[in-house]
Amino acid sequence: MSTSERAAYRRYLDDRVILQDQIITARGEGHLEGRAEGRVEGLAEGRAEGLAEGRAEGRAEGRAEGRAEGRAEGRAEGRAEGRAEGRAEGLAEGRAEGVNEIARNMIRMGMDKTLIAQATNLTIEEIDNLT
Repeated sequence: MSTSERAAYRRYLDDRVILQDQIITARGEGHLEGRAEGRVEGLAEGRAEGLAEGRAEGRAEGRAEGRAEGRAEGRAEGRAEGRAEGRAEGLAEGRAEGVNEIARNMIRMGMDKTLIAQATNLTIEEIDNLT
């Protein structure tokens, strides 16, 4: 081999080594970039999936808790309303019975029906039904 051929061959070998180094470096950089991009994409996908699952679980738990609380509150309100209505009806019946009893006593005392009606706010017919 001549000197010029040897120099050309060495340049060729140097170029091959440089090219091989560039390929190895590019692979390493590509690997690192791919890893970084994969992490970013994986984090984004993981967050999205986690958020969706969390929302679904949260909604389900919230609905269950809401239903339980709603039932408890509904029962409590129903009981309170029932008691209030029962008391009101009981008071009204008691008052009516008290008025009727007073009217009966007035009849026994021989008082005039018109006077009894004025005192008790009962009609003459209601007074007649008491006797």
